[in-house]
Amino acid sequence: MSAVATANATITLTFSALTPDLTVTRLAFNGDNGANVDSQPIAHPLTLQATVKNLGQIVTRNVMLYFYSVDIDASPRDGVMDGTPDFFVNSLIGQAGPLNVSAGGFTNFTLVWSPPGTFEGSVTVSAVVDPNNAVKELAENNNLEVRTLTAFTWPDLHFTSAPVTGTNPAVPIVNNPVILEITVTNEGTAVATSASFSVWLTDNSTLIGSAVTKTVQRGETTKVFVTWTPTVPGPQTIRIRVIAAGAIQPGDYHNYDFDLSDNFADALFDVRTQPDLSIAPRGTPPSPFKGAAFDLNVTLDNTGQTTATNVVVAIWDSVAPGSWLGALYNLTIAPGQLQRTVHASVGLQILGSHDLIVKID
Repeated sequence: MSAVATANATITLTFSALTPDLTVTRLAFNGDNGANVDSQPIAHPLTLQATVKNLGQIVTRNVMLYFYSVDIDASPRDGVMDGTPDFFVNSLIGQAGPLNVSAGGFTNFTLVWSPPGTFEGSVTVSAVVDPNNAVKELAENNNLEVRTLTAFTWPDLHFTSAPVTGTNPAVPIVNNPVILEITVTNEGTAVATSASFSVWLTDNSTLIGSAVTKTVQRGETTKVFVTWTPTVPGPQTIRIRVIAAGAIQPGDYHNYDFDLSDNFADALFDVRTQPDLSIAPRGTPPSPFKGAAFDLNVTLDNTGQTTATNVVVAIWDSVAPGSWLGALYNLTIAPGQLQRTVHASVGLQILGSHDLIVKID
């Protein structure tokens, strides 16, 4: 080709083999509800991923990609932004890059984003490469991709670091049921229907208490009661867990807790042994007159770690076990020894030696 310039002129020559051509081939939403899934939990981090291909035959360096929360190619649908980046600045989610895109190659641009809001809805997301046309390309009408995201509500059940706010009894006793009062808050944007509360070993291997279900409304703080029966005494740590029903019923993502970091908490208890009562005579045995009342001195011993309440001590003659001679009622015996005197208001009617039976329970 030849040309003669007869006057001052600017001639633009385009060498297609040395010119890049960037195009966005895919826009994906990668979140906890799955990779490349158009439905993701609202107000929860997901990764926006835009794949850029270089159709040209030369590497393109320092490429920038921008994400917007609006359709930037709505009218007309021609593959070109409907305005300048400044026009869409209030809808800018963020930018990714700079990255290089090799000749004929692909590069993924990613940005972590949490869809805002508290109510379910859809949002249009746009990804555009080189919106300022800083890179001279063969075509400028293939630099963007638009996709619609459905941001759905979900329950977010939350335990504090100490969710056990009460126990009955106050001190756990081995081989006796303990009712644990659990406080939970639903910090999410949806109702937690039939959430399951339970007690586990701290390695999550074994369920060691009852599992109960309760529905927790959005924004509600409520109490749940679960039962645990310790089988060994001494200090031990248990784990309180709550599972949203969506985790039990796969596919029910509206009832799935996507933030499990606060769905469990460990609680330390010092489990006491049960009361262990015994009784022994103390001092000189009584020598009453026939039919006369008498007193019997005894030592009560509780070798367990738990106070015994409503204890009864009774005396009877071995030959007449159905007839109590006297008793003490409603005793409270703490761990250790207690000295008491049992008054026998009914005297012995037969002269001679008698084997008296004294029982504590």
